[in-house]
Amino acid sequence: MFKPESAQATGNLRFAQDSATLIHFCEQANTCAAIIDLSGRYLAKTSDCSQRFGQQQTAAHIGETHLADILAGAAQGTGVRLICQSGDTNLELRSEPLTGLDGQRSAVALFWLNPDNAHNQDAANRSTEALYRSLLQQSSDAIFLFDPHTLRLREANQRFRQLLGLNVADEQQLTLLDLIVAPMESVRQNVQRVLNEGHVHIGERRYQRSDGSSIEVDVVASLVNINDHPYCVVNLRDLSQQRAHEKAVQKLAQQDQLTGLPNRVLLLDRLRQAIAVAKRYDRQVALMSLNLDRFKQINNSLGHNVGDALLQQVAGRLALGVRSSDTVSRLGGDEFVILLPEISSTRDVAMIADKMISHIAHPYLIDEQELVISPSVGICLFPDDGEEPDKLLRNADAALFNAKESGGRCYKFFTPEMNTRAAERLALESRLRRAIEKGEFQLHYQPQIDLQSGKIIGCEALIRWQHPELGMVPPLKFIPVAEESKLILPIGDWVLHEACRQNRAWQQQGLPSVVVAVNLSALQFHQKNLQPSIARALQQTGLEPQYLELEVTESAIMSDAEDVLGTMKQLRDMGLELAIDDFGTGYSSLSYLKRFPVGKLKIDRSFIRDIHEDPDDAAISTAIISLARNLNLRTVAEGIETAPQLAFLRDHGCDQGQGYLFGKPLPAAQFAELLAAQTHGAAIPPEA
Repeated sequence: MFKPESAQATGNLRFAQDSATLIHFCEQANTCAAIIDLSGRYLAKTSDCSQRFGQQQTAAHIGETHLADILAGAAQGTGVRLICQSGDTNLELRSEPLTGLDGQRSAVALFWLNPDNAHNQDAANRSTEALYRSLLQQSSDAIFLFDPHTLRLREANQRFRQLLGLNVADEQQLTLLDLIVAPMESVRQNVQRVLNEGHVHIGERRYQRSDGSSIEVDVVASLVNINDHPYCVVNLRDLSQQRAHEKAVQKLAQQDQLTGLPNRVLLLDRLRQAIAVAKRYDRQVALMSLNLDRFKQINNSLGHNVGDALLQQVAGRLALGVRSSDTVSRLGGDEFVILLPEISSTRDVAMIADKMISHIAHPYLIDEQELVISPSVGICLFPDDGEEPDKLLRNADAALFNAKESGGRCYKFFTPEMNTRAAERLALESRLRRAIEKGEFQLHYQPQIDLQSGKIIGCEALIRWQHPELGMVPPLKFIPVAEESKLILPIGDWVLHEACRQNRAWQQQGLPSVVVAVNLSALQFHQKNLQPSIARALQQTGLEPQYLELEVTESAIMSDAEDVLGTMKQLRDMGLELAIDDFGTGYSSLSYLKRFPVGKLKIDRSFIRDIHEDPDDAAISTAIISLARNLNLRTVAEGIETAPQLAFLRDHGCDQGQGYLFGKPLPAAQFAELLAAQTHGAAIPPEA
């Protein structure tokens, strides 16, 4: 009975299970046969082969020259005188190359025949044919054999029939020309290549199915000899799943996952096409860069789920508001770009932008909350504002930035001056980096007053930038740049450390102890190392925690409220005072507010400006004061500049205040003088 010579070697062949079939046929025909790998090592033998030649591990006994020719495929049949176990015998050795499903030679079948015994010759032929039939039928790939001269199919396996929807009766009537969707001349040329080269990777082709459809396959063809007759064996690999996967990957690569809109890759491709058409027919192309005003505030206040839902609804409105030839894309965040090919005039573009702004600004209903948001739009034109996609995108962004600087909810067409401002902004960022290295920042301190007694009880530390050439740079000019570039993180660390150091220095000078308030940016507040950074500043300066107050904006604490709650509890446990800055301008959830361990609400200056004249501002301010009192929180009014404002706030129970009525932000030395003067009386008369 057949046993493989080496289980490991047999396992390395894709047709290993079929070698057993060959040997089985050879055993039945009493044929001396074996299979060797391409190194000459025996993989399997018939019992007759083992009896004749013993337990040889390799076929070296054939003779080095003959074995080399056989392994190289140069010898199909040759007479060999071999020394057998039973003595000398003249045998004819025939060899047949065996190919795997990839069309590559993987092994060789050997048949030793007595030239005077026709029965042995017939048995070998039957065994060879049985081998190929077995390999054919058991393969998971689609395989068929055809005559290279007549092109008629000789045999096919079940997988081939399934792939093309054929049955046995169908295949017997077919030729190669009936299967391939290609010109006859191309088919015949490839057949000739197989005859000449023996093995050819034809590549991707379309084959005809019985229902009239076609299927894309990868084709490998090899020449084999069965009973001294050449045949072409063709291996077809179905590419349907691969193509579907490629389409899915391409879709992922070109589509924004949140909104389903084209992403940057697809936008740039369509923009290049639009530019090419516009050049050919001397037309214009418009590019709009659109951003949502205050989106970050909504996202931070109400959470990313609400922000994502809002973006999806905005995307839907944008897609409905353009022509079928236009492209609406999302590049990330709240950044959308609209491509308008073949425009007639800038007036048409302006009308589209105006309509789009109005359409986007209608209220949205998300999680039973009504939200209103408006867009800013920057517009540039091809070829006036650039001829390359990247340049057009940059110029549209420059126009968008100008629209946002103008207050938002508007559109701006690009002008060359906008690039000048963008360059200035980059230069400012570079100067900021140098300012950090060279220590060009300083802190000024604005007094915070107890509104009933008029005494200074604290101060807010406010950063100032004294540039050697530009002079005093206003915070409103450099803070947004610092936040966008994330330079606000090292700047914020410096402010924290310097405020603690200065407050401790005042205490050491014997001045009254006050609380210093430091603003934390949203980026700084959400750092993982915030607590260690604060602890380090307190430890290095020697300031006790109760003299440091941290101010965080309402929008910053409403982002990931559960996580923020944990951070705030850690800071409270350190002994720090926490205040919510600019209260009333965000989207606070009262259910979270009552859980936050804060001590103060700071009423935004926008509500204080007309508090004694505007009923709405008065109502909002008094509501905040009442809310804080019910939650056992103190209130601080920002931007107090007049006596009527002060009187209104005192009358309605506001606890503390700051503003130019009490004093502008002062350098450390001048604020120290103010503290010293307080030892002789109230800084602000109660009747002021």
